[in-house]
Amino acid sequence: MNQSLSKLEFKRRKLQENTDEISGLLKQILTDNGLSLAKTITGLDTFSLLKRIGEMYYDSEMCYEVLYELFRDSGILIKEIGMYTLEFNFDGVLEWHYRNNNETMYALCTPFWDGTYTLPMDIQSYCSLNDEDYDFENLEIYKSKKITKKFNSVESIISWFNNWYIHTVKHFLDDNLVEFRSKT
Repeated sequence: MNQSLSKLEFKRRKLQENTDEISGLLKQILTDNGLSLAKTITGLDTFSLLKRIGEMYYDSEMCYEVLYELFRDSGILIKEIGMYTLEFNFDGVLEWHYRNNNETMYALCTPFWDGTYTLPMDIQSYCSLNDEDYDFENLEIYKSKKITKKFNSVESIISWFNNWYIHTVKHFLDDNLVEFRSKT
């Protein structure tokens, strides 16, 4: 019994060494080539690649890139909440669209914009479909929030996006909808 236990322990240690070696190799591929090319080289999707790497430091530029790639190739990130839909445009800007039967609103709210630890929230337009005189474009109602959380895993980025980011932006936009509605 003791001998089979030590054989199992030996195999477990060997497996851990191989896992650490693979993780290091994947991290090097990511560092040398960037996320998009690392996915191509390894044949792994964003989540699988980063999950296999395990813990590592994610700077603001890498956080943006991870969110952009996860948004495109997985269903892990929230893309709709209430009457809002989210989408990345061709310029890499995360757009929020609000539409119901009576009104529309359009905002730009891209986390880690321009490689910084900030979240700019910029309402571009609002239109009340019930009041022809209440159609505003180029509003540029702007607020910026500092991102203070540090990230060491793909799971921490996903959790932050699906919780803090989504609720922070939605709260800002909802508050402004109330303000717009009070003027119509």
